[in-house]
Formats: sequence, structure tokens, C-alpha cells
Amino acid sequence: MSRRTNCWDELLDTLEERLWRWRAAASGAPEPGQLSWPDVGPLPRRLEVRARALLDGYAEVEAAMAHHHDDLRILLERARAGSRPTGTPLFVDRRA
Repeated sequence: MSRRTNCWDELLDTLEERLWRWRAAASGAPEPGQLSWPDVGPLPRRLEVRARALLDGYAEVEAAMAHHHDDLRILLERARAGSRPTGTPLFVDRRA
């Protein structure tokens, strides 16, 4: 096995671990830090299935986070709409 193939094995191990951390982040845990992408060369054929499964997993996490983002946006829009003052102001700021 070449060194680059070993690098791919290690990289996919790292990506699998990060996928679990991103799944936790989609539920409110802290996000994983940045990943420094190594120069690993082309993906070996024997790792294609594993790499595609990781891509699918990351796509699921991205969709979950987008859903949570939309839920939060709706919640904030409703909060802003309900907190607008109506009627007569209680004071007038004459400093302006």
C-alpha cells in the first residue's frame, strides 16, 4: 500500500469522526473546528463506496442544519413581529 493510500484511509477515518461531531452539532453541540485537507492524491477505487457514504452523511447533516436554520429564522421573525410597540409612545426622546 502506498503512502497516499494510507493518507486516504486516515483522512476517511477523520471524516467519519467529524461526521459524528457534525451530527451532534446539528442538535446543538459545538461545531468541529476547521479541517486541514492533506495532499492525498486521487481516491483509490477500493475506498469509493466508503467516500460516497460519507458524502451522503454530510448531505444529511447539511439538510438537518438548514432545517434548524429555517426554524430559527421563523421563530425570530415571529418574535420581532410580536415585540413591536403599538399605540402611544410612553416617552419622547428629545436628544435627537
